[in-house]
Amino acid sequence: MDGDALALPLPDGESDVVWCERVLQHLTDPARAVAEMARVLRPGGRIALLDTDWSTFVLHPTAPEIRPALATVVQGTAAQPDAGRSLAGRLVEAGLTVDHLGGDVLLHDSHAVARPIVRGLGAAAVGRGLITEEQRDRLYAGLDAAAEAGTFHLSVTMFAAVAHRPR
Repeated sequence: MDGDALALPLPDGESDVVWCERVLQHLTDPARAVAEMARVLRPGGRIALLDTDWSTFVLHPTAPEIRPALATVVQGTAAQPDAGRSLAGRLVEAGLTVDHLGGDVLLHDSHAVARPIVRGLGAAAVGRGLITEEQRDRLYAGLDAAAEAGTFHLSVTMFAAVAHRPR
C-alpha cells in the first residue's frame, strides 16, 4: 500500500503490526510519523522501527584531514542523521511502551569496495568544496589498495526498537 508516513491511509487502532525500516532518517518530522504509526496500532499492537545512525559511519583508510569532510557529506545525506539513536525516545513520546532495543553494525565486504558509495562521497565532498580533487583521488587509490589487501572497512550502525501500544 502506498501512503504518506505523516498521514497513513488506515483507520485508528486497527493495525496489529507496523514495520518502518530506514524511513525516519529521511523525514523532517519523524516524531509526527511515529505518532501516526501509533495512531493506527490497536491496543497491544506492536511496532518495529529500524534506522541508521550516520554519525557512526566509518570509512578506512582515510587521511585524518579529510575525515571531517566525509562526515559532513555522510551526515548531510539524511534529514535526521541520528535517527537510529532516537528510536526509543520517539516511541515513548508517541505513548508506546518500548519492549526491545538493539543495534548492529552494517559492515561492507572488505574485498569489494562499495564503489558507488565511495565514489558518491568523494564527488559530493569535491562538489561542496570540502576536499580537493587530488585528495579525492588519493582517497580512492588508498581505498582501492585496501580492498585489494583485504583491509578496507566501511560500516555504519543500525538500531532497532520494538514497542507496543498499551491496552
